Amino acid sequence: ILQALHKIKNEDVAVKVIHYGVGHISDTDVIMASASQALLAGFHVSANAHVKKLAEKEHVDIKDYTIIYKLIEDVKALLSGMLEPEINVIELGKFEVKQVFLDKKKWAIVGGKVKDGKIEKGSMVRLIRDGETLFETEVESLKQGPEDTDMVEKGSECGIQIKTPKPVQEKDVLEIFKVEKKERSL
Repeated sequence: ILQALHKIKNEDVAVKVIHYGVGHISDTDVIMASASQALLAGFHVSANAHVKKLAEKEHVDIKDYTIIYKLIEDVKALLSGMLEPEINVIELGKFEVKQVFLDKKKWAIVGGKVKDGKIEKGSMVRLIRDGETLFETEVESLKQGPEDTDMVEKGSECGIQIKTPKPVQEKDVLEIFKVEKKERSL
């Protein structure tokens, strides 16, 4: 079991066995697991009612196993959950603001032209002014003419509604992108 557990690792997470032994799970095992904020795993052993009650009080999770690969699968799943997701930023296009139709304190509706790529509803917007990024927000709605749409491509004019922590001005450039999070696993 120890050899199999030590093989589970990558550059960000690994298994650290704090203590192991033979026999039933004891009060001492629970106290050690509590102090280390560790998972307590038993293989073909159990904990009596007193030990289970102590574990509940100390917020220690006790797992009982009879099959090695189930133990390994659970440990891999636990470690995979600790990995930060892989974040990919995909640049979609650029939008030039030609007119500000409505500029409230927290949101604005602007019209303009897609200069490059495309805009998708729900994609993210990065406001660039004089080469400086002022804020990033989400495209809340997208209209082409009077109709709602999900996507507008290069060369087309459209209106977009975005949340605005700072005012939007004519000739501002909005960079359109989306962020994809991919869960990592071992």
